[in-house]
Amino acid sequence: MCSTTKAVNLKTAILMQVQEFAKQNKSFSVHDITRTLRTKTSSGELQIPEIEVKGCSIKYSISHSDVKDEFNELRKTGKFEESITIDRKYNGMYFDYTPTFKTPTISQGSSVTITTNSYPSAIPSVPDFISHNNALRVQTYLGKRIGNPPTLKQVQSAIKRHDVPGQSCSELKRYLQTLGYTLSYNPNAVSKSIVMI
Repeated sequence: MCSTTKAVNLKTAILMQVQEFAKQNKSFSVHDITRTLRTKTSSGELQIPEIEVKGCSIKYSISHSDVKDEFNELRKTGKFEESITIDRKYNGMYFDYTPTFKTPTISQGSSVTITTNSYPSAIPSVPDFISHNNALRVQTYLGKRIGNPPTLKQVQSAIKRHDVPGQSCSELKRYLQTLGYTLSYNPNAVSKSIVMI
């Protein structure tokens, strides 16, 4: 039996690993990526020539800080956003990431279940005061909150990314109203208004 070893650069190895975690429906930390890449390179399953160390017992020098920098660069440039949505949650010590594919992978002979939600499922044209990525994040977040209505502040926090300009609660309110959502308006603080889903 012949085995094939993949030779890639570090950035590609990280992207491949995150996609693998998504296929496994597995949450991960950046340390999990580092550890998995170290395991794969030491077993010969993966080669990363750019970080190869000659004449040493460890064939590849996979620095956690390098993996973290490359991972953050991939997030910042939106490289993951092409095929995967990654939710980030701080657990008190580090960030946990939960990847999901934007479109389901369907193999021949498999069945697909389609569910209908009680919230708007399509994003019509996105108004100029909200980014397309933030509009998608709002839809995804609200889809997870059916039966547990969030405040505008919770929506704002859920879509926030360190590398992307956020949205004000007033902008989110305007956007949600254009989609047909009803809001229980709080006159004392817009951020405490509740999205009725």
